[in-house]
Amino acid sequence: MAPRMTIWILAGGFLLMLCWAYMAPLDIASHAMGEVVPLGQLKRIQHLEGGIVHQIFVREGQTVLEGEPLFELERTASEASFSEVHTRFWSMRLKEFRILSQLEKKETLEIPKDWIHLADQDREAALQLFLAEQIRMRTDEQIHDLKIRQREQEVTEMESRISGGAKRLGLLQRQVGISEKLLSQELVNDFEHIQILKEKESLQSELDILKTQNLKARSALEEAMASKSSAYLMAVEKWRQELEEVQMELKTLEERLKKVTDSHDRTIIKSPMDGTVLSLFIVTKGGVIAPGGTVMTLVPKTQTLVIEARLPLGDVGFIHPGQQVRLSLMAPSLSGIPPIDGEVLSISPDALTDPKTGPYYLVRIEPSSQEFQSPYIQYPLKPGLQVMASILVGQRTVLQYFLEPILGDLSLALTER
Repeated sequence: MAPRMTIWILAGGFLLMLCWAYMAPLDIASHAMGEVVPLGQLKRIQHLEGGIVHQIFVREGQTVLEGEPLFELERTASEASFSEVHTRFWSMRLKEFRILSQLEKKETLEIPKDWIHLADQDREAALQLFLAEQIRMRTDEQIHDLKIRQREQEVTEMESRISGGAKRLGLLQRQVGISEKLLSQELVNDFEHIQILKEKESLQSELDILKTQNLKARSALEEAMASKSSAYLMAVEKWRQELEEVQMELKTLEERLKKVTDSHDRTIIKSPMDGTVLSLFIVTKGGVIAPGGTVMTLVPKTQTLVIEARLPLGDVGFIHPGQQVRLSLMAPSLSGIPPIDGEVLSISPDALTDPKTGPYYLVRIEPSSQEFQSPYIQYPLKPGLQVMASILVGQRTVLQYFLEPILGDLSLALTER
């Protein structure tokens, strides 16, 4: 009884196994080695002028943020040029400010406190020039005012003498009239009358001379006043010419300062965006960067990562865009991390050749996730990471798997060579 029970158990187990083999599916996959690459273009970090590397702040594979320092270059030449132009620029700014203060007739030179780039000796020199110009202008003004007062006194004196002479002449006119009446009555002789006439003519001549001198004195006064105005206008014109020259030079210096500041700032090469360092072309301090040379390549953070797999030539007929892919990490230490799914994006139109591995078709695969995940580990995709791509081309049962060699031989059994 026991042997029969054993047979039934074995038969039942065989039937169950046969049912399972008939129904259990097996995925048919084409396996290809793949590498994680950016879908779009890499960002090439270049330097315009080039230079000597002083320090390197990053390494390959490191994640960087926008504005983060990548390299520092030697500053010897750029520092000297920057310092020279910077000093000259602020010297001209100070000169412009001083001249504008003179034109605005300000009493004091109040240099803005936020002009921190100015040295104390430059501030003191500008202040001394401003005060010296003020003293010169005040001295000239005092000299001209003195001349004007002298001319005004001369004019006042002349007008006083003319006024007195006019009064005397009026009296002589009356005296001549009285003398003429007395002469007609023969109360005075001709000699006395002629003396009065001579005195009148003499006073009239004196008044004419005084009036002429008064005109000259007034002209001298006007000339002195015009000279004062002219002196100030000449000083203003001189300041305006100096201001124009200074402002023209400031425009030139401003352009130069922008260039040298930009060059000075570029001694620190910074990341233009968030991303991951893919490769460094300069890896040692003291290395030389050629003008316009590339120092590193950066994978932008927003860049989608895909897998480029090398498909054997014999499998290309089974592969087409849209097929599902299972992506697995290849490192033995990471074998416990579950695979992620993907989808075939494209297949190269022709075979490519690698001198080491031979011909292959390039298959581009889009992963469903940008990282592998397990309950304990998150492993993000990074450019250069090696993965195994299993492209699902179909399904069959376990029974078909075991019967395929037999059925394949039977298909050739009834044929003759």
